Amino acid sequence: MLMLRMARTGITHGKCSVQTMTKAGEALEMSQCREMLSPEQVWEGYDPRAEPLEIELLKQWTESGISFKEMYFTGKAAGSTKTRIYAVYSAPEGGKLLPGILHVHGGGQTANLDILRYWNERGYAALSFNWGGRRPDGQPYTLWGEELAHANQMESAVGDRMMATFPNVRASSWYEWAVAGRRALTLLEAQPEVDPGKLGAFGVSMGGTLLWTLAATDTRIHASCAIYGLGWHTFKEEFRLATGVQPDYSDDDVRIWRAGMEPEVYAPFIRTPMLFVSASNDFYGKMDRAFDILSALPERTPRSAAFTPGFNHYVHSEQAENVAIWMDTWLKGGERWPRMPEVSIRHDAAEGNVELVIRPDPGCTQPVTRVEAYCSLGNPHAVSRHWRPLVPTELGSEWRASLQDAAGYGGTVYAYANVFYASGICLSSKLLTTSQEADRAGIGTGAANEDTDAVEGNDLSGADEFGCSSIRRSGLIYDGRDGLDGWVTNSPNADPFPHRYSPITAAVSEDGVKGFRPAPMLSPLTYRLGDPAYRGRTGEMLRFQLLSRKAADFTVIVQQLHFPSHSRNYECSVSIDGRGEWQIFSLTPESFRHEESGETLTGWADVNYLELRMPEDGWPDEALLFANFEWVRI
Repeated sequence: MLMLRMARTGITHGKCSVQTMTKAGEALEMSQCREMLSPEQVWEGYDPRAEPLEIELLKQWTESGISFKEMYFTGKAAGSTKTRIYAVYSAPEGGKLLPGILHVHGGGQTANLDILRYWNERGYAALSFNWGGRRPDGQPYTLWGEELAHANQMESAVGDRMMATFPNVRASSWYEWAVAGRRALTLLEAQPEVDPGKLGAFGVSMGGTLLWTLAATDTRIHASCAIYGLGWHTFKEEFRLATGVQPDYSDDDVRIWRAGMEPEVYAPFIRTPMLFVSASNDFYGKMDRAFDILSALPERTPRSAAFTPGFNHYVHSEQAENVAIWMDTWLKGGERWPRMPEVSIRHDAAEGNVELVIRPDPGCTQPVTRVEAYCSLGNPHAVSRHWRPLVPTELGSEWRASLQDAAGYGGTVYAYANVFYASGICLSSKLLTTSQEADRAGIGTGAANEDTDAVEGNDLSGADEFGCSSIRRSGLIYDGRDGLDGWVTNSPNADPFPHRYSPITAAVSEDGVKGFRPAPMLSPLTYRLGDPAYRGRTGEMLRFQLLSRKAADFTVIVQQLHFPSHSRNYECSVSIDGRGEWQIFSLTPESFRHEESGETLTGWADVNYLELRMPEDGWPDEALLFANFEWVRI
């Protein structure tokens, strides 16, 4: 048995024992000993079918040809009590040997009947269960009991045990939630309408994180999809990028957790086909890390990915449709899934051209209906990248998109492509990271590793420090000629289905002005101010236009170095006059005050986020239109 000797705590691999150690000639009895377990050891001996389900039927009903059952079932014994998991199951009436889908909800969510109906309408039986425990809204929930009260995710006490490592990771809330998921699979496979050999599972956000563990440990799952969630919880990449200080990862808890419970350590054990769906700017599952974990899957494990450009914790319907098609392929014998497209940089020194080359799967018979491509300049932080849309052109079996607008930039360029098929599939390429220097030198490209690469300090600083004087700077930020052109909104709904709508749309006023219109209860935002070509300069103010027939007050927000956990918010309250005529807003840096201290913004340096925060009751006019954002001299 390998024993790690520590100065303060005892850690053993696979077995816990009290260690006696010496320090300065004195024997120290180690009263706290923790096991460092591998994934195999964490789940060794666990049988999700061993305990009886002990189903308590709460309600049964039929609607629109779908049969529903609401119930409690036993998860596990904990002390003198048993965990009682809340779940809802549904299936098309009269269904036999149907493929079954397990829904694993996200943080703060619960069992979802709309998601069940979505799958039932597609010919699946489906089960949605609650792992989050006690809820303040009166909805039914899982009864974790006193011994496992830490598994109540929405209560503050859970923080003490969410990632517990004493005596090992089985003491954590994440472990209990994974056990609940495996027991839910046992309930699903036992339903009379279900073919137990055709089970699939998908999880959203925290549920997506759990999916990696479930897919690796439970061979009953034959198709998997993780949405947003992918682990890497112990990597403090925002701290490093915001401060330039490399975090200390030598902490015992961190090493024990990474060894036995983080999703990335489970990836090499996954044999089921795995689809990852997310947004390019998601705060929870960073885009760069997605390709790290997908690359860790066994070579023969099918895998794919799709990213909605620009958004955070929101998946557009074009990418969300992948989930059902993925399940159809692996559980119903549907059409072969195309391989992920390949991307590379082509540099023609003679012609002075730089292009992104996109190669869809040459062995796929499905027609490609369109290809979209995007690039971002210099920002190593996935959450705040501004994605410039490129214009791919089809040339034989590949597509090419010019990168001439970025040709003079000396820093890192990030790029990826989305390939759309007639079947409704949307596939994203890997994230390509390169620089002109590396490309000319023939150095290979790859995905960014946010915790081992050196900090690109200049890539997060002001325009004058970018070292990109040959990048053409534009005072025009947005004029509507290219549709939304980088404008998105805050997340309207993390669940990818069934209720989808356009959170923001390009529109044209009656007098021909192009702009964008947000959904009534959403706030438009853009990361464009972080692009080296669109940064504000000393002596400039931000100007934009707004058309509305109704009056209201809203807040303009800018952030310096947008990090969800380290941002500095500056706010400016403005009023809509509601006269139905174009209204011009001109805002100097001094118009903005820090949300807490009240200090004024001294300049546009490091500002890379702009948000138009909606009024408390939403935007007053459904035909409201924003247009013509630009930098002008004060």
